[in-house]
Amino acid sequence: MVLKKGEITVVGVYRHFKCFEGENIRSNFDRMMLNLSMISSQSSNIIVVGDFNVDPTRDYNSYYGQKLEEWKNNNIYDQLIGSDTRIRMVNGTMQKLMIDLVYTNMNEVRSESEFMNLSDHNLLKIKIGCSEPKDSYVRKGTAYLDWRKYSARKMNNAFVSLFRGINIHEHDVDDINDKITTAICLALNQLVPKRQANITGNNPVISPEIRNLRNRKSRLFKKWKKSGDIEDFNKLRQASNELNYEVKMERKKILHNAINGTSKEYWGAINKVLGKSIVEDMKIMDNGREVRDSMEVANLFSEFFRGKVEELDSRSECVDFEVPDLQGIMNESEYFKENDVENAIECLKNSKAMGLDEVPGMIIKHLKKVIIRPLCWLFNNIVDTGKIPKAWKISKIIPIHKKGAKNLVTNYRPVSNISSLSKVFERCIIEKLRVIGDDIFVGDHQHAFRKGSSIVTAGLTVQDFLATELQDNKIVLAYSADLTAAFDLLRPKLLVKNLLELKVNPAMIRTIYNFLSDRSAFVQIGESTSFNWEIPMGCVQGSVLGPILFNIYMRKLPEIIKSVDQNWVLLVF
Repeated sequence: MVLKKGEITVVGVYRHFKCFEGENIRSNFDRMMLNLSMISSQSSNIIVVGDFNVDPTRDYNSYYGQKLEEWKNNNIYDQLIGSDTRIRMVNGTMQKLMIDLVYTNMNEVRSESEFMNLSDHNLLKIKIGCSEPKDSYVRKGTAYLDWRKYSARKMNNAFVSLFRGINIHEHDVDDINDKITTAICLALNQLVPKRQANITGNNPVISPEIRNLRNRKSRLFKKWKKSGDIEDFNKLRQASNELNYEVKMERKKILHNAINGTSKEYWGAINKVLGKSIVEDMKIMDNGREVRDSMEVANLFSEFFRGKVEELDSRSECVDFEVPDLQGIMNESEYFKENDVENAIECLKNSKAMGLDEVPGMIIKHLKKVIIRPLCWLFNNIVDTGKIPKAWKISKIIPIHKKGAKNLVTNYRPVSNISSLSKVFERCIIEKLRVIGDDIFVGDHQHAFRKGSSIVTAGLTVQDFLATELQDNKIVLAYSADLTAAFDLLRPKLLVKNLLELKVNPAMIRTIYNFLSDRSAFVQIGESTSFNWEIPMGCVQGSVLGPILFNIYMRKLPEIIKSVDQNWVLLVF
């Protein structure tokens, strides 16, 4: 059924399973979707509503769910219903489904469902020209990656067909890296295209049960306002208490599930409570002026992050080290083997935090078998030449809120998203350095960024030291200091001095020095980016190699402390 009201087209849908002669259920569904596509192409303002007999939340991977999702994305529709719309008793159990759906390409359209006692389907209500409900959100024109057609097998086949191999006479690390990365990105673009769409979502606290209770409370309120009867008021109060209790229990359940999940889910829940999540639509104060434009906000963050390091550097006194000519070759046993690269790839996280190449770590893990040999050739050429691919030296910085007001750039810290291939190489470097031994690098005083150590072991060490000293009737003075922008102020030349003293192979030192030199960065807010600026010092926050290099850089601090007073003990955590 199609109804036109002014400039708005309303389409009513009922998908039944009675097929025409020569049809089956699938072809019957295809005919319905073809009709909807034809109607969609002829109308600019359209609302499609009805019983599709497809539940997007349960049938996402089915033929019907994928076709429905494809139609929605191709026509840039919002799916407005997010809760179960049919409640039916089947064989003694309550069956709940979301098969009554509402789609629209218009802004300011609100849809909600209301429980009906006389039917197993909820009543759908659509309001046009209203603001968004408090329990839902809509992000207009958001870019997202469409993963529906992706599979590890398809990714491997696409990469093999696109990657032309590497000539054994090729030793330019930029060319080798470009060939590998280009093949990955082309395969990824085929299977995981980037789309623009209006993304809708719901407050996780608003469950179907809570929504039904809220609707019941609203009906009772209207009835009481009309009648003024004390019995109606008592029913309203009881419904209100039930609603408040259900909301409270739902909040507890969500928090309980997050806290008892993985460490990532745990800290995600904590950061959400503390308001430390990444915000795309930031509002930043600049000299009393509120800035909302994402590109201008990104530039403000860039100015702050760059200026902070320059200011701290200008106030610090440091005798630099003259880096010698780091000539050296790797021994046969020191070169990277395919097994080293494979182990490094396995350490990649499956998260979709991506660097400049926009290749998730999960993709590299799926391509492990076909990419190990080219990466091994690339990594060994890097340590032979001492040059890091230029693309790996550009950091995409995401500001993360750490404390205080969210509208001040001073309350954010920079976290860099870097290339996945760079992370694999850094992990290989770490394993080569660990052959020497962590204790030689950092000593017993270091508890941060060290396997088997943490703030817990540091606290136990402090407790044991205090108890021992106080038992001997000694006076103990504890002093705590926060090293501001410690990672950002690491000087690569002084790090080279420490590595030389540790007898690290000069070829490896040359590679690490090049890794930290000539770097640049930009800030990204949503889809907007800032200007690019050079990073004269520091180890990259967000890299896997950064914490290890920081520990090596700090290894001489206990000697400096001891030179002032032999009774002092240093702990770093």
